Amino acid sequence: MAILAVLVVLTIVFGVGAAIVLRTKWIEEERRRARTLSLLTQLGNICCRPVAMDVSESDPTGQQALERTFNKSGETYYHRPGITPSGWVENADELWREHFREQKPLRDGWSNLIHYRCPGPVHKNGWDLISSGPNGIYEEGGGDDILVGDDVPGGIAAIVSRG
Repeated sequence: MAILAVLVVLTIVFGVGAAIVLRTKWIEEERRRARTLSLLTQLGNICCRPVAMDVSESDPTGQQALERTFNKSGETYYHRPGITPSGWVENADELWREHFREQKPLRDGWSNLIHYRCPGPVHKNGWDLISSGPNGIYEEGGGDDILVGDDVPGGIAAIVSRG
């Protein structure tokens, strides 16, 4: 009888321990997802103007093209329609200093590189910022990728003519 009681107690303890571990992992995963979505949203809201680009061996993630979207000359920052840009200018300067001036690539919550595409695989008349998500596989905005993007008034022709 005592052995049965000990086995029941051990089963309960291990069950509770496993539940705590799984819950902790889920919470960390949600934090990474939220951090990534926040970064992509900030980048999307503060870029000066979308820059059309081709994926090349020298810039496979598009981060060099993304750097060119940031306005460093004092012009008004581009922001998506319906988004109030207040407060984003400081974030733009901070992001530019932290990542582009220091030549540190932008990474998501799982330490995967952020991808910039213009035209985007999802927003074909605009741009996409894409995290490869938890599985770390770039799926052009599909699968578990996390994506922020926008179609641009006038489409790609308007972007190319400004470039």
